[in-house]
Amino acid sequence: MLLHFQKQFGVNFLSYLTELRIKAAVSDLTNTDKTIEAIAVDSGFPNSNAFTSAFKKEYGMLPSAYRRKLKNAEASAPATPIVYNEYMSSLRKYLNRSEKTYEASVPPLTVSADFSAYKNTRELQHSWKRILSIGQASDILLGDIQRILTRMQRDIGFEYLFFNGIFSDSLHVFKMGPKNTPIYNFAYTDRIFDFLISIGLKPLMQFSYMPKDLAKRSDRYMLNHLVSEPKDINVWCDLIHNFLEHLIKRYGIHEILTWKFSVWHQPNTPSRLFGFESFKEFEFFYKKTYDTVKFFNKDICFGLPCIYYLPEDSDNSLLKGLLNYCFENNCIPDFINYSFYDTSLNKERNSSKDSFGFMESMTLNTASDGLKHAISHMKNIRQEFHLSRIPLYICSIITNSFLCSRSISGIPIKKSSVNCIINILQKMISFLFYKKISRRKRASGSSFQECTVILHIWRHLST
Repeated sequence: MLLHFQKQFGVNFLSYLTELRIKAAVSDLTNTDKTIEAIAVDSGFPNSNAFTSAFKKEYGMLPSAYRRKLKNAEASAPATPIVYNEYMSSLRKYLNRSEKTYEASVPPLTVSADFSAYKNTRELQHSWKRILSIGQASDILLGDIQRILTRMQRDIGFEYLFFNGIFSDSLHVFKMGPKNTPIYNFAYTDRIFDFLISIGLKPLMQFSYMPKDLAKRSDRYMLNHLVSEPKDINVWCDLIHNFLEHLIKRYGIHEILTWKFSVWHQPNTPSRLFGFESFKEFEFFYKKTYDTVKFFNKDICFGLPCIYYLPEDSDNSLLKGLLNYCFENNCIPDFINYSFYDTSLNKERNSSKDSFGFMESMTLNTASDGLKHAISHMKNIRQEFHLSRIPLYICSIITNSFLCSRSISGIPIKKSSVNCIINILQKMISFLFYKKISRRKRASGSSFQECTVILHIWRHLST
């Protein structure tokens, strides 16, 4: 590994690390009043002697002498006066000195309305403050995202944060060691949960995606997620067991009982997307995960995965089959989870339920009440299985371009959402709002990095 590093970067790893530490130390020497000992420790050196030796080798002087030299240079350097006239003179020629005045081309329009605030009113339920969604668990470790979440909690105050990918390889949770011995690492997940607790957010996490060393097919990626079945269900269950055991030891069972858990994402999609090779295989996967979670405490909240809602699938055979399986095998969920996209099958391309989910097989739903119909449909299924007591969550994840104000494709979705809100608000059905926040960062030799936060406003649907 170290020889590979030297071959790629032209310098050995220790020299590279020392260079980074010295750069950090120079910044502290220049901009702070920290002691040499404190700077050495903060920059990663084992002690001040190691720091002094490395610094002298690089700059030919002691750190203290370097600091004095900077201060003397600042004290002796004369201040450069700023002559504002010289800076602005080149811009004066562009000034339009005419005395023209302009009148508004569109006359103002004043509209007034009379209404009574005491007739047919009801208290507004702040259902939109219940759950916030961020997408990838690893994004919670980004400084920009943490600042955004902190501000949102300060200004709004949500109760839960939904995210997926807690077992993605980017968080290094699972690795298979020598002799097929599992190695668990919860250092990064601890940082995620510590932060969420510090700002008053509870996790609503999805057990996904599959660690590479546990995947049955390590080449099955969808949107950079490894979406394969586990090659050994017992090793998967051991991962869930050790993960929950760690959480309970660290945060206590009383805290964990306030969290919510689910497993996988859109298993009713084809195997080319997030689905398993067979839905029966997923049912078994769900059952084993459910039993592992409930082993610790039957009151831990564990629900169904996000089910992809398709208008043409009026019978919802896969969802109903899964619920039947849950009743037959004593693994009834504590909530039902749905993904809503305002799309339908593209009939012009003879798309079928087996091909849905791909862009070329889908088209925008032309109905203006698509969300309202989906809610009614889901509530009917819940009622059919006598599950009215459990919450029904709408987990609607729509491609950001659909909501772009410059994209005509966003108009039907916005129209559908607004129309649905107007019609169902009095019934206290949930509605959704999306917010995209991008952070673009240039790195040497790398492309833009974009971090997206989507605000999902969810609620327990009324019975």
